[in-house]
Amino acid sequence: MKTSSRLEDQLKKVALLARDLPSQSARDGLAKVLLGTNSFLIARAAQLIARAKDRELVPVLVDAFGRLLNMPASADKGCRAKTAILEALDDLDYDGTNPFVQGISYQQMEPIFGGQVDTAADLRATCAVMLARRYYPDIYYEMARLITDPEVSPRIAAASVLAALGSECGNALMMMRVLTGEQDPMVLRKCFSGLIAAHTDRLWSFVTGYLDSADLVLAESAAIAVGESNDKCAFSVLREIWERNLDNERKSTLLLAMALTRDDDAVEYLLSMIKEAHAPEAARALQAISIYSADERLHERVREAISSRKEREVIDAYEMAFSG
Repeated sequence: MKTSSRLEDQLKKVALLARDLPSQSARDGLAKVLLGTNSFLIARAAQLIARAKDRELVPVLVDAFGRLLNMPASADKGCRAKTAILEALDDLDYDGTNPFVQGISYQQMEPIFGGQVDTAADLRATCAVMLARRYYPDIYYEMARLITDPEVSPRIAAASVLAALGSECGNALMMMRVLTGEQDPMVLRKCFSGLIAAHTDRLWSFVTGYLDSADLVLAESAAIAVGESNDKCAFSVLREIWERNLDNERKSTLLLAMALTRDDDAVEYLLSMIKEAHAPEAARALQAISIYSADERLHERVREAISSRKEREVIDAYEMAFSG
């Protein structure tokens, strides 16, 4: 209790100093906090400096970040202070890149029951985005490393950055990530979506080729990316795969992908399934079309489509999908 109370008092003092910005005494006091050893206080000081838009303390923030990188993991568990400093630098429109370059390769192993965990994964992901914002000239070298990171969040960040860059080099790196055995659905979807956005026949064929994959994660990730692509061919491609009578495991994802196209033909197709298909497929179609549940006009058409259905499975699916 005493430790908690003492920390609370110290946090209040940091807040009082921040209120007195931009006075020199407040800057001196906050600089002392930033160059101290308490990660809670450092993180809070960084947040308040950013809120005050006091750019005079940017050099101190940069120095504090460098110091924390060289301290033991126990000094900043979970990279709380380091992350707060980087976010503050970004909020203060700091246009340098050195802290983000340092952070993008930083690892921090902390003990957990039965082993260790890298708590700097999100920090690396943050650095990827911030380097891209600053048009870092060696961004592709950093993304090549990050897209093969052992942790998921840096790979997601790298795929997002590469998709946003929209270059041949970025496309090649996203293809490489898919081809080398990525198994996280979000990373795959980011890569597939980025490749589709290139609007080339070759990359469209690359992505749609995975719709038939024996690997369920690859097939479903590709389906969602195709559904979200806004490509005029998306619905017809997805319908063709659906009509090959694939296994039940991927049917729900294919129907959801059709709904995501927001294509009028896709909506009509799903409504016809709700009205006429066998109960299991009608139930899946209801689940897929429920993404439009806020559209009262479409909801009325769904009610009309199930009006003649008596199967408990279909009725339960409707109530579950549209109960909200």
